[in-house]
Amino acid sequence: PENEMKAILSEIPELNFLQEIFGEHNYKELYRVVMEMPQEEVNARLQPLLDRIVPLYQKNELSKDHPDFWAARASITYNQPGIIDRGIFSVYLLNLVKVEKGGAVFQDAGLPHAYLEGQNIEIMANSDNVLRGGLTTKHVDVAELMKHVKFEATHPNILTGAPGLVPEEKVFKTPAKDFELSEINLNQGDEVNLDIKSLDIFLVLKGNLEAGEGGSDPIKRISGESFAATAGSSLKILANENSLIYRATVPY
Repeated sequence: PENEMKAILSEIPELNFLQEIFGEHNYKELYRVVMEMPQEEVNARLQPLLDRIVPLYQKNELSKDHPDFWAARASITYNQPGIIDRGIFSVYLLNLVKVEKGGAVFQDAGLPHAYLEGQNIEIMANSDNVLRGGLTTKHVDVAELMKHVKFEATHPNILTGAPGLVPEEKVFKTPAKDFELSEINLNQGDEVNLDIKSLDIFLVLKGNLEAGEGGSDPIKRISGESFAATAGSSLKILANENSLIYRATVPY
């Protein structure tokens, strides 16, 4: 959001030069400048910042709720001799979002994002491109990236889930029409019956269960394993112990 962008560019002395470029809300020009900046200037602009924050990081004096922490960690992880990763700028230009266990976020096409720490289940629509803006050892194509990024204020929205078709299921509803993720929590001995409308994929994050249809022999799955169910089937899942399952499907 504009007020937060202005505040961070004002608060971080090494980024003060970007205030005039951003102006009131020129997100595109702000991002273009840092992404197309010659490497020599990237080094010159960011070195004073790293000289200030990296020692603080090494002494455990930075908090994870401030971008300085992640910028310092990124510099240690990704910088090469004589090359400071320009992705460090983005640490300050993007929203810093903490998602607690059981929460989720939806990221539409064109929204730059990075996972900084922790583990998550990610489900995405069919895509013909994955473009990178830094903080990676993989290829960065700035020209192509600039064609696809949405240059607009973004207000983070953490999804806590809504009731599913069965009491044990929590659905993370998003605007996407072609995919949906849900969480199924089962206690030992619980049984859940699901009518499958698409090709659904189930990921067993925790537990031990049996899944099957009708009179067929059930398959057994444990933590770290997965299974699929086809459209039109009636699936029964029995938990042999407390189990946590994630389900990838389409909105019904």
